[in-house]
Amino acid sequence: MPNQPLPNPAEQLGAIVSQLYELAGNSAVPGGQRQALFLKAHNRRGDLNELVAMQFTNETAAYQSVMASLDKVTAALNQAEQSIQNVTDVVNGAGQLAAAIDNLLQERSEEH
Repeated sequence: MPNQPLPNPAEQLGAIVSQLYELAGNSAVPGGQRQALFLKAHNRRGDLNELVAMQFTNETAAYQSVMASLDKVTAALNQAEQSIQNVTDVVNGAGQLAAAIDNLLQERSEEH
């Protein structure tokens, strides 16, 4: 009886490549990091092309290592995207605070 095919890591890697490109294009990420993310995305896209054509039937240590690494990178990317959103929220909140303070100061100066 032949071994059943295992999930191909290409699907998860495709999502990672997409997230890397998204982060590389995010202006909230410092320029040097954006460039590094772009290069990582480009290189992993090459890996993706190779994995798509493969079929995995043996859960070897190398396969398990790739799957574990994919899970770790996916979690790290999700956390990084959340952190960027948190920073963006803080910046937006600080801008709203500045506008509110300006309004308050203007109101006070009009009273006097």
